Amino acid sequence: MIGHAPYFKKYVDDDLESAVKNLQENIEKLANSKQDKIFSLNFTTPSPLLTGTLTETELVKVEIDPYTFSPIDILKIPSIMFTKLGINNPLPVRLKLSTSPTMPSGSSDQIAQFTVSNNTALQEVTRTFYINNGTLRGFPFTTASNTDIGGTTVPMSSRGFDVTQKYFLYLSGTLGSSSDSLRIEGLQTTNI
Repeated sequence: MIGHAPYFKKYVDDDLESAVKNLQENIEKLANSKQDKIFSLNFTTPSPLLTGTLTETELVKVEIDPYTFSPIDILKIPSIMFTKLGINNPLPVRLKLSTSPTMPSGSSDQIAQFTVSNNTALQEVTRTFYINNGTLRGFPFTTASNTDIGGTTVPMSSRGFDVTQKYFLYLSGTLGSSSDSLRIEGLQTTNI
């Protein structure tokens, strides 16, 4: 047995060295691919003022090109800012992610819902979504919440997400009263 110890040690050393080298190469590949795919969009032109209608209305539409995201990535929305004026009716704002160039109605393709409060001069919301090999996951898509921070005890929602397709990100609002008004003041999206 003692005669085999140097052979065994060399075999383990070679195997470990090979494993470490493979790991370093994979980390380097991932880092290099990510450097080419940094996505950041700041929508700073306010949307048209939504007034007078009680039907769901598209306020913002953002086009996301194919391969904007890596197969394992993050879609982060660190900021959406709303202005709501009018009577004391909270109203829903929906965030939708769709391959359709026309905004889907209702909760179709919805990935987040926010409630804009009574007479809120400005209100900010945030969301983070995880992309993993064809699936987008995040805070429950149909649960109204202005942030996913601290929502660790709720199960995540998921849906298909193919990074090779073009997507459209929509923000829509539905007024609670014809006396209300709503505007999206800004939207920031990123994958970093």
